[in-house]
Parts: sequence; structure tokens; C-alpha cells
Amino acid sequence: MRSQEAQGTAVVGSFPQGASRDGILDLAGNVAEWCGDWYQLYPAEAQTDPLEVRESHSRCIRGGSWGYYGHSQRSRHREFNSPVYMGYIYIGFRVALPEAGYRKLRLKD
Repeated sequence: MRSQEAQGTAVVGSFPQGASRDGILDLAGNVAEWCGDWYQLYPAEAQTDPLEVRESHSRCIRGGSWGYYGHSQRSRHREFNSPVYMGYIYIGFRVALPEAGYRKLRLKD
């Protein structure tokens, strides 16, 4: 896949051929995502859904982005940086809620 670097972010749903098996769009390549956990190196033993709550200087950033200059647009990509640095144009966040919460919102329509 060619990097979208020069074009910046894309409108949500611009690449329907990239939907996951569950029909979810835009999981990688648009913006990487700030995460709630602090960055620490993973331990050597196997981990399932690791979450680091011990504070460090950096927060986790996960997922790929057009701003990584072709380095990684993969959803498994993980890096870190200081959340107080204001120069990020390729990092965003994803709002997620369980299916029950989604159903409640749909009932209000």
C-alpha cells in the first residue's frame, strides 16, 4: 500500500475495501491513537491485552499513521512519546463503547 503521507488524513470510510471481518473501517493508516496506558517495555513472558498503569514519562501510541512517513501503517504498531508535546498532527484517539452502549445510543435516535 502506498503511503498517504502527502495527502494527510482521509475522510472516515474512504477505504471500504479495507474493512475488518466485522465490517470495522479505518483501523490503521489514518492517525495513530493515544492510549490510556503508560509506556513500559513488555515483559518477556506472554501477555494478553497488557495495560500499564505505572506512570512513566511517556504514553503509548498504537496503530499506524500517514505521518510515519511509510514506516508503519499496521494496527499492531506501538511506540511512545510525551503527551505534553504539541507537535503531533498524525495522532488522534478512538472512541469505543460496548455493544450495549451502542444500542442505548441507537434507541435515542
